[in-house]
Amino acid sequence: MSERHPDAADFVLYVMDGLPAARVGAFEAHAATCDACAAALVREARLDAAMRRVAFVSARSSWHRTVRATACGAAGVVAMAAAVLLWFDRPSSAAGSRDATACGQMTLGDGAAFEARDGG
Repeated sequence: MSERHPDAADFVLYVMDGLPAARVGAFEAHAATCDACAAALVREARLDAAMRRVAFVSARSSWHRTVRATACGAAGVVAMAAAVLLWFDRPSSAAGSRDATACGQMTLGDGAAFEARDGG
């Protein structure tokens, strides 16, 4: 390999530990004596490291998005349940007036209020 420069695929494979073992020795020997190939190897190694960082951050943020979406969904369900409970738990105005009569409270229309005031 020292008579010709490695192609771009060889740099990628070397950095990713995918270059066949039979070619690794020749690749390393050439890169040790060729400044252009040594610089290309450094660039490829930096690119690989950057891609690994991006993949790590992307995987982590994907997990955070899942947790956040689940929490927002749960909060929405709780809010809807509270709204339903508040809606069905409130007394209606017609039921409230019947309840007051059923409990024995006096209304102004039956005259009992005047009798109670007069003592009779």
